Amino acid sequence: MKSLVGKASSVAGSLGLRVGLLIPLILTLLSAILSTVLLASGTSPGMLENAAVFKLDISRLDLANGLRPESPYSNRGGRNGAGFGPGDRFGNDRFGNDDRFGRDGGRSGRNPLDFFRKRDAVDDLVNGQTPDQASNNGKNSGSTPHFGDLLASSGGGSNNTLGAALGSAVGSQGGRLISGLLGQGLDGFGSAYGLPQWFSLHPRTLCNGDFIDGPGSFGSVRVRTCTIPGRSLQNLGELISMDGTYQNFQNIYMYQLPKVVNEMNRLTLDTINTSMTLLTVALVLSAIFTFLAAIVNLIALASPKKGIVVVINFLLAGLAWLIVAITYIASFAVTNNFVQRINVMFEDFQVVSQLGPQFLGMGVTALIFSTLSALIWTAVFFLQFRSTLVSLFKILFTRAPAPAKHAEDQI
Repeated sequence: MKSLVGKASSVAGSLGLRVGLLIPLILTLLSAILSTVLLASGTSPGMLENAAVFKLDISRLDLANGLRPESPYSNRGGRNGAGFGPGDRFGNDRFGNDDRFGRDGGRSGRNPLDFFRKRDAVDDLVNGQTPDQASNNGKNSGSTPHFGDLLASSGGGSNNTLGAALGSAVGSQGGRLISGLLGQGLDGFGSAYGLPQWFSLHPRTLCNGDFIDGPGSFGSVRVRTCTIPGRSLQNLGELISMDGTYQNFQNIYMYQLPKVVNEMNRLTLDTINTSMTLLTVALVLSAIFTFLAAIVNLIALASPKKGIVVVINFLLAGLAWLIVAITYIASFAVTNNFVQRINVMFEDFQVVSQLGPQFLGMGVTALIFSTLSALIWTAVFFLQFRSTLVSLFKILFTRAPAPAKHAEDQI
């Protein structure tokens, strides 16, 4: 009778253990599925667009405001609140003199930076006004060419003019493009050249499109195009995806631009391509190891008390958790830091970026599931080998008894 009761309790315990091991199996599978879903986002236009890692909203782009020189009184530019200009946030110049009231050491009786502190400084430049003409309400401004005309010049006239320099660098199409950017803003320029209102970064692609319910409403968007999954960007035209006018400018005139512009273009492309590659590799590893841990967990249901099975599940669950944690925590930290820098850098342009909220939620969920699965297998491991672990603990941390002294030493 006792033997039957013992066998029944043993069977019940084994069955209970098998049922209990279904929990880490389900958690691991869910974590693997979430990583796989994130890998599939953006692989075609409209495919899980809300799961983007990074989102950039340029629907409110204000070029005129963004191109205004930053005030030297700004407390965002330098250390301890100092701006980028020669003065600090208290109005002192670089020599420590109070320069808030137009004093520049008595040399001219006015602050040479007053012109750039005006809110219409860019307007004065575009209208062709010099600082003196701007201070005189535009007198004699007719003799000065408009800044937009200089930009749009194809290189005719004197070789030392701004129009000649820019015209020889980018050509007539490039000049008209830059002039359009400065003169029209996003509304006019976007309608003429097809500039999208938003961009999104996925693990394998980049997408762009327009808002349906108004600027900034990422909940309802129309996706225009996405890049080819797994293919590196070759030029920014693929990202912007404008019509033929911009493509001609991109392809024909890109290598006639100054070296610094070309190198910045390459640096931007390399940064985007590297970020996508690293994120893709990390998510692939997360999906592979979590699926592998789920398969081994399924095998454990057949023999839950076998020591080697418990050890393998414990190690794989821990490794899968480590990879998932590194993947999502690193991606959250890097993307959030990038978002903060972008928002500060382009604040005056009214450009806003954000870490994808759905990507954040799915990543946190996958990390929680993987963590719970690893904790369960850690508990199973310690229960399975508790006697061995206790003995090992005693050997390592219990002091050995002092050796007995010889009889002759005691006399």
